[in-house]
Amino acid sequence: MSTSQTFIRRLFRKGISWRVFVVLAVLLVAGSVAFQSARAPEAQAAGSSPIAFKGYAWSSNIGWISFSSLNCDADGDNKADSGAPAGCPTPGTAIPTYGVTDTGGTLSGYAWANPQDQAAGSNNIGWISFNSSDLTGCPSGVCVAKVDTTTGAVTGWARALSASGGWDGWISLSGVATDGSTYGVTDNGGVLSGWAWGGDVVGWISFNSSNPNAGGGPPYCVSSTGSCGVLPTATLSLSSPPSVTSSKNIPSGSSATLYWSSTNATACTATGGWSGPELTAGSQTITNITSDQTFTLTCTGPGGTSAPTSVTVNVSATSCLLPWGGTISNGSFVTAYSVPSVTAPATCSPPSIKQTRTCTNGVLSGTYQNQSCTVIIPPPPTITSGTLTAIPIMVPRGTAINATFNWSLSGVTSLTSSDACTIQQQEGSTISTIGTTLTGTSASVSIPITGSITTPITLNHQALYNIECGHGHSSVTIPGANTLINLIPQYSGF
Repeated sequence: MSTSQTFIRRLFRKGISWRVFVVLAVLLVAGSVAFQSARAPEAQAAGSSPIAFKGYAWSSNIGWISFSSLNCDADGDNKADSGAPAGCPTPGTAIPTYGVTDTGGTLSGYAWANPQDQAAGSNNIGWISFNSSDLTGCPSGVCVAKVDTTTGAVTGWARALSASGGWDGWISLSGVATDGSTYGVTDNGGVLSGWAWGGDVVGWISFNSSNPNAGGGPPYCVSSTGSCGVLPTATLSLSSPPSVTSSKNIPSGSSATLYWSSTNATACTATGGWSGPELTAGSQTITNITSDQTFTLTCTGPGGTSAPTSVTVNVSATSCLLPWGGTISNGSFVTAYSVPSVTAPATCSPPSIKQTRTCTNGVLSGTYQNQSCTVIIPPPPTITSGTLTAIPIMVPRGTAINATFNWSLSGVTSLTSSDACTIQQQEGSTISTIGTTLTGTSASVSIPITGSITTPITLNHQALYNIECGHGHSSVTIPGANTLINLIPQYSGF
């Protein structure tokens, strides 16, 4: 390396601006140093067949980043050409030879953050090195800048050599952003696309104007083919095998796993039944799906955005488990009861006892837990015996007459407030109740056990009288408590 080259290299490593470099170059020429031989710091990449990149990347913070001196010096005479793109030095300005190359998947060389570009303002970043010797001690991962020859993914780091003011100059070529999304640069057949991150100073660096929201104005890219070409549009495949597809159902409340893959994509976004940024390939399990859900994914790559791809997970109409065992199908209903039994005269019909429970997609309405309700009929009172007499014991046919009935009851137990005793009259086939109802409340307070009533009767036939005790559902005829009233015979003349 010549003395002038060594001097220039040191200046650029110290962050000397392009304008200062031009002045120094003129001075060197005046000193009979052949500036045409001046070059940027030498590339460190090994290999016999390097692939050289040309073109520009764009940073909204610092402006254009040139990846080859041929961008402004197409004839290689180390002078800025007339009619060179905006951002190049004034025609005739001395330019050192520099560039970035790919040798067997390893990047090396230098890019130049052009201080002449108006968008850059005073942010003179200067040389950005891809040489492995400048990349030791990177913040994380593998430091060397590499291109995966199979996938085209660019990994590792680059570094601005004039970093200062607390900025370390590191530029990440791929990684995960603070919002969880992934970013990175990709080599698509010699055409670079995607994004790198240069921290607060450089910010996001776009390698291709086809990137979404790339900025930079006119079309641009970094390419080894001499053309930006047409970058491939991202494609996407989304499914939910093996148990869930858009034509199959899952039980309510169960899970479904979504699987997807993409090509030529740098980022994916989920919408519908899920949301947020997603990796360009992967899987995700969605839990507790209780209704039909459509999951949509859209991926973006250097050539554009894929069409939204969706998969629908349908929730089957789920049967319901019954509290007493068994199931009923969706839409069916059963009758349930709040208690298993009631005692007469109560019934199982009131809403406080009886409820209709309907199955709706696995959810059973209502709360009652009993499959059936039984009405318990209490037994009649226990009365062992009694007596019943009537005065008179004979009455004229068809004539209303007051009759007095006297009774007594013995061995009265199991008496409740719903129990009552009545005097029954059976005249031929006709049975009727006469007089008033005799009631009682407990075994200790009998019905009363003795008493007398007088009531009018009209008989056309002999009548049998007895005492019957009980309630509306069950009764008993008291043994011994019966009597007859006969008709007075009627005699005709002799």
